[in-house]
Amino acid sequence: MIEAKLPWHSQFYTKVYVEVTFDEVLLLPSVKTKIIHPYGDNFDYQLEVYDINEIVVEKMRALLQFAKKLHERGWGRSRVRDYYDLWRIFGAYGANLRKSIIPQLFSLKCSFKDVECNHISELFQEKLMLNVEKEWDVWLKDIVVGELPKHVVVINELRQIMEQIFLKDI
Repeated sequence: MIEAKLPWHSQFYTKVYVEVTFDEVLLLPSVKTKIIHPYGDNFDYQLEVYDINEIVVEKMRALLQFAKKLHERGWGRSRVRDYYDLWRIFGAYGANLRKSIIPQLFSLKCSFKDVECNHISELFQEKLMLNVEKEWDVWLKDIVVGELPKHVVVINELRQIMEQIFLKDI
C-alpha cells in the first residue's frame, strides 16, 4: 500500500493499493492509454493497461470465484465493487467493448482458474445477491462520486446487459 498526502490535506488520506501477480493469463494484448485526471496540471502521461474487454471478463470471473468461496467457506472478501464497476464500464464504455468476444474470453478465464459457469445467471445467484444487498453501501458509499445508485437498479441493468451478451448458455 502506498499512502499519499496531497498539498491541501492535513494527513495521509489517499491510499493506493498495488497488486502484483505472476500467474495471471492475459488473453488480449495490453493497451496504452492516457491517464484521466480532474486536475488542471499539464499531466500528459500514458500507462500500459489491460484491454477493457479483459477487465470485464476478469471481474466476471472474480465474481464466480467469490461465489465458490461463499459456498465452500461461507465467507470471502466482498466483490460488491465488481458489480458496480461492471455496470459503470458497460454504461461508460459499452460502445468500445467487443461484446462478441466476451463469452469466449470469459469461458477461457474461468477454465484457467478452475471455475465453472454454465449460465450467466450464476453471476446473480441468491447468495451473491444477499451479499450485494448487505454490503452495497458499506463498500461503495465512500468511493462513489455523487449519489450512489440503488443496488437493485445496478443489478437489474447489469443482468439485462449480460443476458444480451450471453444470449445462449456458456
